Amino acid sequence: MKEKMKPVRIGKIVGTHGLAGNLKVYSDAASLSVYTDCGPLWIREKKGVDPNRIFRVLQVQVHKGPVLLLRFEGITDCNAAQDLVGGIVFADQDRFPDPGDGYYYWSDLMGLEVRTQEGFSLGKIRGIMETGAYDLLDVVGPDKEYAVPAHPDWVCDVLLEEGYIIVRLPEGFLDL
Repeated sequence: MKEKMKPVRIGKIVGTHGLAGNLKVYSDAASLSVYTDCGPLWIREKKGVDPNRIFRVLQVQVHKGPVLLLRFEGITDCNAAQDLVGGIVFADQDRFPDPGDGYYYWSDLMGLEVRTQEGFSLGKIRGIMETGAYDLLDVVGPDKEYAVPAHPDWVCDVLLEEGYIIVRLPEGFLDL
């Protein structure tokens, strides 16, 4: 029996580049290797594109900032590439390399509940923002939103199986 894949969004196709079928992809991945070393990719959430069609990457390179140029096998002209614009690029997370002890893929953290050491729930992680020094967890609660630094001084424990993380907040943080 074939195992089910764990799809993870790694980018969005935002345009084409040139006549040979190159795609501009706004990347959600931290490394180019996700596009080349993690097996086939899928394009989802695009009308007219089979969500089960496998795309194999021939080439990937940095274009501008988080935008990459991607070339897929079988996409050989700008018309075929244009048909994919707006689609979301997914990879199978089970094929990603192990991030190592104490490190997590953003996709693993999305939706986790954030609790203080005292057990108070701040809400759930809606997003993660890169700031340069360390990432910020965008936490949305029932009445308030918080930007919690993903730093060892703040994050005490990540309990993926249990579905939450524990944070240590400085005095007065909840009053801001």
